[in-house]
Amino acid sequence: MVFAPGTKADAGMVIGTIAFSAARSEMTVLAGVLTRLLSRYDVDSNREGGLGRYDILVAPRTRGEPGAVLEFKVARDARARTVGAALTEGLAQIKRKGYAAQLQQRGAAPIWCYAVACCGKQVFVRRQGERGSHPRPAA
Repeated sequence: MVFAPGTKADAGMVIGTIAFSAARSEMTVLAGVLTRLLSRYDVDSNREGGLGRYDILVAPRTRGEPGAVLEFKVARDARARTVGAALTEGLAQIKRKGYAAQLQQRGAAPIWCYAVACCGKQVFVRRQGERGSHPRPAA
């Protein structure tokens, strides 16, 4: 599909690309931070797992150690309903696409699933099983 400059389709594509890039930047920074775990964990990003591609997977090298899946989403603004919807969608995607299957196969226990919503300079996090109608930025 070709977008002509100045059209609505072009503007939407640019906005979508900027939002996508913001989440990818946050994901890249976090993946870099997680490399400290490399002595005990494999940290993978944007690889096929289950029925799709997870954003970050932290898999233990030893059975019985915890593992984690992180899915990143972009929230258009910081209203609780918008951020909450992004966090809910992130956790639903992890479950729907079976991203934790690889961790189960490797014997990870427990398996933690996190949704991360990026909104401008704020980052919100929710772990599977947590309830929260008022998401708070990550510290």
